[in-house]
Amino acid sequence: DQPRSRGLGDVYKRQGGNFLGLFENNKLLASKKADLLCLSEHGMNVLHVAVNKNYPDIVKMLLVNYSFPLNQQTKQGLTALSIAVFRQHHECLDILINAGADLELFNAQNMTPL
Repeated sequence: DQPRSRGLGDVYKRQGGNFLGLFENNKLLASKKADLLCLSEHGMNVLHVAVNKNYPDIVKMLLVNYSFPLNQQTKQGLTALSIAVFRQHHECLDILINAGADLELFNAQNMTPL
């Protein structure tokens, strides 16, 4: 297991648990030296969370401004794409597909997003 960084979580808590507020001002993240690649206890990264919460603008920003790992899997083998499919977040789904998300990556249940 990778060591968990608490950088982003600390900033998140200081924002009062306002996930969207973290990204309204990129300077806040930079000034706090938040680690955007940190993982939750379930192996979710910030891209997974943005898709799960249906924040397409943040999804775009992460992929364009931060070259985020598009096909990173959670401990259950979920990708941002598979979360978008399951949650029926169509705008996030379109963004991920256009960015080149792997449509055939298997999760822990041996299923693909298709």
